[in-house]
Amino acid sequence: MLFGTLREPESPLAEKIGLLSVEGLGSVRYRKLIATFGSPGAALAAGVAELEPVVGEKVALAIKLFDYSTVAEDILFIQQAGLRVIGFWEEDYPAHLAQLDDSPPLLFVKGDPEVLRNPGVAVVGTRNPTSYGRRVAEELGDALARAGVSLISGGALGIDGIAHKASLKAGGKTVAVLGSGHMNPSPSSHIDLFIRIAESGGAVVSEFRPSATPEPGHFPRRNRIISGLSWAVVVVEGDVDSGAMITAQWALEQGRDIYAVPGSIFSEKSRGTNRLISQGAYVYTGPEVLLGQVRERPLPEITHEERPVFEILKAEPMHVDEIADLLGIDPPTALSVLLSLEMKGAVRQLPGKFFVRER
Repeated sequence: MLFGTLREPESPLAEKIGLLSVEGLGSVRYRKLIATFGSPGAALAAGVAELEPVVGEKVALAIKLFDYSTVAEDILFIQQAGLRVIGFWEEDYPAHLAQLDDSPPLLFVKGDPEVLRNPGVAVVGTRNPTSYGRRVAEELGDALARAGVSLISGGALGIDGIAHKASLKAGGKTVAVLGSGHMNPSPSSHIDLFIRIAESGGAVVSEFRPSATPEPGHFPRRNRIISGLSWAVVVVEGDVDSGAMITAQWALEQGRDIYAVPGSIFSEKSRGTNRLISQGAYVYTGPEVLLGQVRERPLPEITHEERPVFEILKAEPMHVDEIADLLGIDPPTALSVLLSLEMKGAVRQLPGKFFVRER
């Protein structure tokens, strides 16, 4: 049996997934629960009176009444498929993704999670590329692999798949971010590709529980993970309203470098990339300049001890005493961690012991 009763999870894995699946909870409240209670298990053990100030009465009741039999299939699949389930509060969670305000609470990973911590470049574009776009994606995938840089994309038809395959062909490691759960990978025609990615030192990643289906709203949102796992995003081809442009918007908000491949002014496949260039994106002229710039701008690594402090900081200044109070630690400890983060360039200190996120 996976569960003692329908109301009581028997394992940390069941706690993680059960909490993720509570209706109305969402990623923001999930993160608030972990910041408050420290773990899914502690949050689930809390009473309604303790939960209500954090997530509201409705969600607090939903947590206490959650039916764990609804995630039994997910638990079984995870165990049989050998998925890793990594929480944002855990050491193995990629630091450059954890730094984002809306990073997913959980990552379901098939393959090697270590690749998520390596330097990454996202390559995205239309599902129906021109021969020009295809050639650019193939060249870039090959160059990234030979340089030892992981390639991040969405595993879709077109530019995504072409780039993934070029990286694999050159012996590289690549990461595909799904817009569905692992039980229902999309597109289904790329199942063999996903298997190759996972078996070649790369990873297939999803923020959704395994049984989640590929809903239309999932794909624009998963694009924030593609850019979040990357240091730079290259948009090869895409119209102004394409998914690739959504990824570029996420990249802009996350402070990632954006490269766009220039194209014909008469091609709808290049309308999006040409617009990005007109708005200030780097003009992609080949992999050499891109790789040089990526290597010069590493993101700071956030340790397990530093992560809770960094996570609680926002763009608005916060006093060290406020930070310490919210985390339940003493101010000297909070200040020590903040100074360490400041040395890494992750936060900035203002007069009066106020701090803000730098990146």
